[in-house]
Amino acid sequence: MKNTIKFIFFILGSLFLLPSCGNFLEDVDVKGDDQIAVVGYISPNDSLVQIALFRAIGIGSGKDENSVDYIQNAIVRISDGQNSYVMNYGTNPYAIEDLGTSVGGNPITSIRFDKPQFTYQIENAILNISEGKTYFIEIETDKGEKLSANCTVPVGKVFPTVVLTKFNEQEYSYKAEWEDDLSTTNYYRLEAYQTSFTVGYDSNTGEPIAIFKQTGTTYFYDNYFKTQEGRQTINYKPEGRVYFYESSIPNFPNVPTPKPYVTTYLMKTDENYYRYHKSVEKAYNNEGNPFGEPIIIHSNIENGIGCFGAYISSETITERE
Repeated sequence: MKNTIKFIFFILGSLFLLPSCGNFLEDVDVKGDDQIAVVGYISPNDSLVQIALFRAIGIGSGKDENSVDYIQNAIVRISDGQNSYVMNYGTNPYAIEDLGTSVGGNPITSIRFDKPQFTYQIENAILNISEGKTYFIEIETDKGEKLSANCTVPVGKVFPTVVLTKFNEQEYSYKAEWEDDLSTTNYYRLEAYQTSFTVGYDSNTGEPIAIFKQTGTTYFYDNYFKTQEGRQTINYKPEGRVYFYESSIPNFPNVPTPKPYVTTYLMKTDENYYRYHKSVEKAYNNEGNPFGEPIIIHSNIENGIGCFGAYISSETITERE
């Protein structure tokens, strides 16, 4: 019987940058039961560095597979090779963003599940994550178990050229291109999000205004890329199309709204981040296939399982015609 571990999979990799980021539990195939799992990513783009630490639960272990045994009493240290910091344990499950006041006078808030709960945390202002530097984590649980990992932050943001091709007033195709440096092996992740708008009141004038909200809708999948020899330009044209439904806000035709647009994030990642997410993606796609081969999830955690990875990210805004 294959062992299936409940494993935290942070979908966007970025804990604060991408609107869809949150913490999800996926069934993935790895070896062993009740191992200590570590998942965390670092980036100069993020304001907060977070590390999730828990005991993975194996099928057949007799434990409740719908619960997660978070480890709260560990000592988690993060270092840049010169300075070392102890990360604090926090339990904030989400962030509430204040978007102003609604037409009915009620506050407009957006609950964003982009602060994974039960993580060890440190402000980036203290750590100062920088491109090209290698960072180390050392973990010791209250039971004396010791884990470690390291990763190096990639260098050089890459900005894609994004083209939206019109089919009709609401329907567009999406295409992204960017130049790849073939002198090194690079790893990428591409995400795109549509904008939407609601109505609120300007706090100074009291006039109704359009308030921007960024949706968590991803338009495409299979969006991880690796340098391929001889291919200078990476061209990504996903199946399916982008739809813009809002040209004005219902019941408020006189409230001007910005031209609809798509925000594209191109992440240059380290190898650990790329291999971990690709293996989780393969395991997810293989789920339920009786003829599929068991997928081993990539891990760079010494004495544990999981991923400690790094990335940098660029942001490109493309308006609809």
